[in-house]
Amino acid sequence: DVYGWGQNAYGQIGDGFKEGWIIPNLSPVLRGKNITMVSAGAEHSIAISKEGAVFAWGRNHNGQLGLSDAAYADCVHPELQNNCQGDRKSEAIWPSGVARLWGEHVLQVSSMWDHNLAVTRSGNTYAWGNNEMGQLGTGDTTGRNVPTKIKDAESYRFILVAVV
Repeated sequence: DVYGWGQNAYGQIGDGFKEGWIIPNLSPVLRGKNITMVSAGAEHSIAISKEGAVFAWGRNHNGQLGLSDAAYADCVHPELQNNCQGDRKSEAIWPSGVARLWGEHVLQVSSMWDHNLAVTRSGNTYAWGNNEMGQLGTGDTTGRNVPTKIKDAESYRFILVAVV
């Protein structure tokens, strides 16, 4: 199970509310999902399950949730990807699956203010969110709203990533 507490103005605790908590509060959506890791940015959170699935929630002003430019309810499962043409939401108060990473077994994720890096079992490295300083490692300064494979990282096999 995943619990969160503290500031919750953008739903970053993942309990479906936007009020802060001074005691641990359960995120009911993640109950039974075998979550093995949680990483938190300034106003968003990312979790990984034992099976390598990635869930994201909280603020999304720079695409840091990786949920595409779609209405979340229509774009959180690969079978629904044909419905991913809506406007990007500014926040998600419930954890949602990051569809772009379905089929990859994510081992580790690292989050910062408004961007993330992830490493998969196959050795791929993905980045998404704000990129105004080149922090995604994609060779440019264009932000990414969905996880994007870092092509230059293909010559390496990262096992851990960190953002600073």
